[in-house]
Amino acid sequence: MLPLINKEMGVSEIEDLLRKEIGRLPVTSEIKNLLEMEAKIESVKIKRLMDVTGKNGGDIIEFITIPSLNDYRIHDDDLELSGNIHRIEIIKGKYHPVKIKVGLPPFRGVWDSDALEIAAYALLIEKEFNSEVLLGFVDYMIVGERRPVTIDYTLRENLLSILEEIKGVLSGDTPSTKPNPRKCKKCNYNNICPDNL
Repeated sequence: MLPLINKEMGVSEIEDLLRKEIGRLPVTSEIKNLLEMEAKIESVKIKRLMDVTGKNGGDIIEFITIPSLNDYRIHDDDLELSGNIHRIEIIKGKYHPVKIKVGLPPFRGVWDSDALEIAAYALLIEKEFNSEVLLGFVDYMIVGERRPVTIDYTLRENLLSILEEIKGVLSGDTPSTKPNPRKCKKCNYNNICPDNL
């Protein structure tokens, strides 16, 4: 836990505190360097917010300084999977993938495709950082909501099953389909689809 950041502190003092906390994180030196660069920016934000609100930094720092990696490109040869993770938040040494979505969310939870994407990110993060990932988030920006995704056994199995199907299609296996004349007419692949030939 960070010591109390108060209004009398300057930007450099706040930055020093952030650097000390970053030093305690279980991450590679490359990632620490990236986080330290972000600490400079966050220090200025914290100082400005303290000046404007007249509050000490406890609540402010907790809100805006979650260590994170933004637009993180990641690849794993074993999984044959790549991704560009919008954001990886590091909370208490745990990694949490975050997908930022502009569309509307479902009534409850997240869209299945969003959950699968978060699960794929989790598998990639686990390999990259050798750390178990059990929770991710989808930020639906249009409604300003963050919705959690529990990355459990069932979700992982669904993802791995879909990945196997995709590999099969790429190697020439034709997936089973349920032809729908209305949808088939608009499909870009209707001229090569075995069901339409």
